[in-house]
Amino acid sequence: MSEFQLDGEILVQPYMAAVGIGPFTFDLSGQLPAGDNINTIVVASYLGVVDTTANLISGVPTVALNVVTVFFQYPGAALHGTHKLTFEYVLVSTRQDEADFWGVVVKDV
Repeated sequence: MSEFQLDGEILVQPYMAAVGIGPFTFDLSGQLPAGDNINTIVVASYLGVVDTTANLISGVPTVALNVVTVFFQYPGAALHGTHKLTFEYVLVSTRQDEADFWGVVVKDV
């Protein structure tokens, strides 16, 4: 398993829509073997070691043509900070891998 780091930052604030903030897309094709595609994807979020998936991710992330689409929701003041997203996926070839995105910032500006 290799680790791939996606770049950027997403800001989630309390005065945005209650749920369905986005869509935000993450193109994972740059880390995939030539000719292989993502078959299944699981996206989780963490604030430090705390799993915040149920609080931060709105709905179920989807994947099409190796681009993952995620919507967010404001998780509340207790979860302010920078959340890491982890994309765990299985390719059509059955190879498994993951990618990380360090940049969902939850705060009240």
